[in-house]
Amino acid sequence: MDWVAVDERRLRIQTALLDDDDIAALQVLPYTDHCALTDVRLRITVRAGWSPSYVVLIDGAPSRNREPRIVSVRNARGDCRFNTSLTLSADKQRFLCGVSASNSCGMRNVPARRRQSDTWFIKYVSMDLYGPDHWYCSGREQLNGYTFTGSYYYAYVKMASCPLPTGLSLIITSTSDANQKPSYKECC
Repeated sequence: MDWVAVDERRLRIQTALLDDDDIAALQVLPYTDHCALTDVRLRITVRAGWSPSYVVLIDGAPSRNREPRIVSVRNARGDCRFNTSLTLSADKQRFLCGVSASNSCGMRNVPARRRQSDTWFIKYVSMDLYGPDHWYCSGREQLNGYTFTGSYYYAYVKMASCPLPTGLSLIITSTSDANQKPSYKECC
């Protein structure tokens, strides 16, 4: 699937990047390392207002709770000086939050201001700048927008680390010929 919204202000996008089976596997697999492989660019800017846009993330850290988290940029005080951007980092592994002193960084699962989050997997993206209960300070609607582009998103996990072989090793070779038995030889 291709996503092609750049500096979008009207188009509503709601899409899953990982399906429920992917999430279920991430929640139970005993992996030791992880990363996302993607060409996705994602940035939402909320200024002088609020919209019901959000991103659902899964904390990839093997040692933490891997339940979905909703990340929503909130302007709960109705502050017209409010200015927050949430951006997927250049390495595509983390989110960054920042811009002005009046922001929602550090609240509701949003990373702290000018700090990168840990590696999170993106489950779902909902961009809807004019959805239910949205509001903007008078004349500032056009200051809000998002970019969401890309064509693929994969979650990779490392299941184990194998130690380097020591001592004698056995090399097993086989062929696609069902009649031929595998051969074995010692090495190293």
